[in-house]
Formats: sequence, C-alpha cells, structure tokens
Amino acid sequence: MNESSTPEPEPAEAPQHQPAEETKRPVEPRIGDADRDQAVAFLQEHMAQGRIDASEFDDRMSRALKAKTASELAVLFDDLPDPRPPSPKNPATYQAPPWQQLQGQHSFEIPPWQRTPAASPEIAHHVPPAVPERNKSETALAVAAAASWPAVILFCFATSWSYWWLIFIPIFISSIAGNMRQQRQGRRR
Repeated sequence: MNESSTPEPEPAEAPQHQPAEETKRPVEPRIGDADRDQAVAFLQEHMAQGRIDASEFDDRMSRALKAKTASELAVLFDDLPDPRPPSPKNPATYQAPPWQQLQGQHSFEIPPWQRTPAASPEIAHHVPPAVPERNKSETALAVAAAASWPAVILFCFATSWSYWWLIFIPIFISSIAGNMRQQRQGRRR
C-alpha cells in the first residue's frame, strides 16, 4: 500500500452570490373586486355613450376582471375620457363624506338626529309622514274589519259556501271603517 503524501485538495467554498446592487422597483398594491367592478361599470358607461362597441367592451371587460393592479386597469382607459378608475398617475382625490362637509356650514348645537326640517332643510326628506290619530271606536272598527274577512271566508269554505251571504258582514264593516277614515282625513285638510 502506497499512500501518497499529497494531501487531497480541500473543496473550494461555493462563492456566495450577492448581487452588486439590487434595484428595488416600487411594488404596486393589488386591487380588489370593488375596483374591478367599478372599472366594468365605467366601461359600461362608455359603451352606452357610444365610445366603444360591444366587442371592444367584451375584450376590455374581461381584461378588467383579470386585472391585479390599478395600472392594469388604467391601460384600458388610456383612450377614453372620464369616468375612469383611479390609477397611480391619476389618484383618486379624497372627498369628505357629507356629514363632514356640512360641519363648516351648520352649527352642531342641536344633534343632527334631533333637528327639524325648518332648522335643516337638507334633512327635510328624511322626516317620516305624520301618523293620523284615531279614536278608540275607529281603531276597534278597523280591527273588526281586518279580522272579519279571513274569519268569514274560512267559515264559508268550511261549510261549502252554504252560508255565502255572511260575506256581506265584512263588506259592511269595512265600508263603515272606510267612511270614518275619509271623514277624519277630510277634517284635517
């Protein structure tokens, strides 16, 4: 056995690859379903205005639904006027909600939910209509009219309409209740 005296070469260390200078590109945030839906709605508007035809709409709509970033949506609107979705070049401007826009215009000494239409005309359409007041006899008559219809109809079905003339009872009660309601409303006008 002849052993060589030359030592075996040690394995060379693998060179560690470190890029000289990694260029960091800005990462664009991803968009969500609401952004895609808004883009499709804008495309529908452009098609309704005659700016794009149906085949072009279909193509752009499918690309909009597959888009992952705002810039992918922006490309679809390069040749179209507003409306268009916000993009990195054309960011959406912040618009305060209506309740914050009104703060500078109105004093909030009275909370908005306690204001009357005279004090705040902008809430006039939110005021529920006044419920007309009934007296006890009108209320009892209305309940009797409402209950008599199903009771008489069920009774007539159960007796094979042998007592069909009983249907005149709820008709009579309902007509009296209706006349009383009309008289009450006539007095208020």
